[in-house]
Amino acid sequence: MKSLVTNKILMIKPNIFGSNPETLHDNIFQRANSVSEKEIVSDNARIEFKNFVKILKDNGINVVEFSTKSTNLPDSIYSNNWISTHPDGTIYLYPMFSHNRRGERRSDVVNYLIKNYNVNKVIDDAQFYEKKQIFLEGTGSLVLDRLNKIAFANSSIRTSQILFNKWVFEMGYKGFFFNAHDNSKPIYHTNVILSICSKLVFICFDVLEKSTVYYLKKIFKKNNKVTINITKSQMHNFLGNVIELKNNLNQLFLIMSTKAYRCITEKQLSIINKYNKILHSPLDVIENYGGGGARCIITEIFLQKKMK
Repeated sequence: MKSLVTNKILMIKPNIFGSNPETLHDNIFQRANSVSEKEIVSDNARIEFKNFVKILKDNGINVVEFSTKSTNLPDSIYSNNWISTHPDGTIYLYPMFSHNRRGERRSDVVNYLIKNYNVNKVIDDAQFYEKKQIFLEGTGSLVLDRLNKIAFANSSIRTSQILFNKWVFEMGYKGFFFNAHDNSKPIYHTNVILSICSKLVFICFDVLEKSTVYYLKKIFKKNNKVTINITKSQMHNFLGNVIELKNNLNQLFLIMSTKAYRCITEKQLSIINKYNKILHSPLDVIENYGGGGARCIITEIFLQKKMK
């Protein structure tokens, strides 16, 4: 099966973790923790992170880990929002909506990638656009069909159509920009309603306009994708927030949280099992207080390793 899937990922171990007061108003997947809960939430998030990384490594997926040193970055675990890497040797850095997330962009991570992989260019207009109050939050805002070079994004305060069009032009992709709402509120990130794998697509059509559903079905059919339509309830259990990875033996895995796994129907499972082995790990604390699931924690590395 032709695919563009990586076996190398970047993950950021959290120092402190908890709900972010700057993002609570637009992230309907996140709930607030009290001051008294702060320490236990952080402790449990670190345990969940450690167990998740172990499962990935035990199955032959290469994980590059960095630790968060700052105590002022409650969302640092979600590195996919500020950086993405690409097979042409590009590293792309992104402007972040929340002020207290902008410190997540790290020169040491970028320098590590430049030192160890073939990097042709780093695109970094992040601070320029943050000053203009327009944002594009990495592969949270962008869901990429890397094989067919199509980028998908839904409009929100964190996802500017101007920057989406700029990204599509710079990276040589086609773009599909749309609206998605739950209870009349824009969905904050595209990657909680849509995940694209080499053969499967997970999508919540119930939060989309009819015209959007029509065109998306057309695109997926043209590119021979098998569509798994998830319900709003499954979306809130992060079944739209999955990611396909391969291991060192080129075996394909579908990565998700245990919460997402438990809400899969038998019919959906029978389809998934034709193409991927599922790896899941409990991420309840991270999902409940961070508002992002398994896919959000993973930054794919598509750069080629330097020859020693």
